[in-house]
Amino acid sequence: MPNKVKWMLLLLLVILKDTGPTTACSSSCSLTCDCRGSGLTSVPQDLPANIVRLDLRDNVIATLRQSDFLKYRYVTYLHLGDNKISVIESNTFSNLTSLTELYLYQNQLASLPADAFAGLGHLQRLELYHNKLSALPNDIFNGLGHLQRLDLYQNELTSLSADIFNGLDNLTVLDMYQNELRSLPADIFAGLGKLHELWLGQNELASLSSVIFVGLGNLRELWLGQNKLPSLPANVFQGLHNVTSLHLDNNQLTSLPADAFEGLASLEWLDLHWNDISSIEAGAFSGTPQLQHLDLEYNNISTIAANAFVNLPRLQELLMSHNKISTFPAEALLNIDISSLTDLQIEDNEMKTLPPTAYDILASITNISIGNNPWQCDCGMVSFRQRMKGAFAFERQITCDGPSDLQGKNLQQDVGLEDFICEQTTINPYLANRSTVSLLQLGKTENNASGRSSLPIFVRPLLAAVAGTLFVCAFIFSVIYFWILRGPQKKSPLGQSVVYNQTTSTVSVVNNGGNQPYTYSRLDE
Repeated sequence: MPNKVKWMLLLLLVILKDTGPTTACSSSCSLTCDCRGSGLTSVPQDLPANIVRLDLRDNVIATLRQSDFLKYRYVTYLHLGDNKISVIESNTFSNLTSLTELYLYQNQLASLPADAFAGLGHLQRLELYHNKLSALPNDIFNGLGHLQRLDLYQNELTSLSADIFNGLDNLTVLDMYQNELRSLPADIFAGLGKLHELWLGQNELASLSSVIFVGLGNLRELWLGQNKLPSLPANVFQGLHNVTSLHLDNNQLTSLPADAFEGLASLEWLDLHWNDISSIEAGAFSGTPQLQHLDLEYNNISTIAANAFVNLPRLQELLMSHNKISTFPAEALLNIDISSLTDLQIEDNEMKTLPPTAYDILASITNISIGNNPWQCDCGMVSFRQRMKGAFAFERQITCDGPSDLQGKNLQQDVGLEDFICEQTTINPYLANRSTVSLLQLGKTENNASGRSSLPIFVRPLLAAVAGTLFVCAFIFSVIYFWILRGPQKKSPLGQSVVYNQTTSTVSVVNNGGNQPYTYSRLDE
C-alpha cells in the first residue's frame, strides 16, 4: 500500500509540472521570462516587474489590453506570435516605452486601431505578418521614427494611403509580400531614403508609376515577382544604383525595351522567369554591367538579337530553358566574356541544329544543360558532329529527334558520320531538267575498282558539274557541225555557194556569177 501511494504522488507531481507555471514563466524568473506554449489565455501578471524580455508565443491569448503591460515598463523584447489575438485595444503598448522588438505574427488580426502602437518611440522591429489585415489607418505608424524593420507580408491588404509610411526615416526593410495590393501611390515610398530591402512580390500590381522608386538610392533588394505587370515604365529604375538583386519573375512582361534596366549599375541578380517575353532586343541589359545571374526561363523567347548581351563582362549564369528558341544564339553569346560564364541552361527549346561555332562556346562553359531539343541529325549537324570527341558532358545531352531512323539515339555515342543522310535537289541550267541526288552518305569510305578510296564529298558535285558542262558543249558543237553539213546552200563570204553532195561525197563551190563549180572530195577519202 505505501508503494502505491508513493507512485500516485509521483504521478501527481509530473502532472502539476506539465500543467502548472514553470520557473521560466513564474515569479521566480529573472530578467527573461519564457512562457512559450504554456496554454495561457491572457498575459500573466505574476511575473517580476523588472523583466526585460517576455516571450508569450504559441499560446491562446485572444485579446490584448492596456492593463496587460502596465506592470512591465522595462520590457524591450515582447513576443506574442502564434496566438489567437484578434483584438488589440487602443494604447495597449503605450507603457512599454523601452520596447525595441514587437512580434505579433500569425494571429487573427483583421484590423488595428490608429493608436495601437502609440508610445513605442524606440521600437526598431515590428512583425505583423500572417494575419488578416485588409486595411491600415493612415497614421498607424506615426511616432515610430526608430523603426528599422516592418513586416506586413501574408495579409489581405488591397490598398495603402500615400502617407502611410511618413516619418519612418530609419526603415531599412519593408516587407509587403503576399498581399492583394492592386496599385500603389506614386510617392508612397518618399522619405524612405535608408531602405535596403523592399518586398512587393505576390500581389496584384498591374502597373507602376515611373517615379515610384525615386529617392531610394540606398535600396539593395527589390522584389516585384508574382504580380501582373505587363510592361515596365521607362526609367522606372533610374537612380537605384545600389540595387544588387531585382526580381520580376511571374509577371506578364512581353518585351524588354533597350532602356528597361537603365540606372541599375550595381545589379548582380536579375530574375525574369515565367513571363511572356518573346524576344531579347539589342542592348536590353546594357545598363547592368555588374550582372552575374540572368534568369529568362519559362518565357516565349524565340529570337535573340546579336547584341542582346553586350556590356555583361561579369555574367556567370545565363538561364534560358523552356522557351521557343529555334536557333542557337552563337552570335549573342560571343558578345559575352565566355571565360566568366560558368552556367548556361538552354534545354527544352526548339533548336534543331548546332553550328560549328557552338562547339567552342559550349566547350568553354563548365555547366551546360542543352537537352530536350528537337535535334535533327542530318547534314546541318555534320560539322558539329565532326568536332565531338566525347570530352565534354554536354556532348552526351544531344539526342536525335530526327530523321526517324536515328530518333532517340545519342549524337555522340550512337551516330557516326556514315549514318548521316542528306537530300539535295539540283537543276541543270542547260537542259532545265530537274534531278535529285538523295541518300548521299556523308563521310563514308568506299572502295572503287582500283581499290582506292572514293573522292571527298565536296569534290563529287564539282566533278559532276564539270562533266555536265563538257557534255553540253560537245552536244552543241555536234548540232552546229551537222547543221552546216546538212543545211541548205549558204553564201560564202566571197559571194560563192557551198554545196555538199551526199551521194558523191563531194563539196562544190559555185560562183554566183555563173562560173563552173569547183569540186572537192571529202577529206577522209
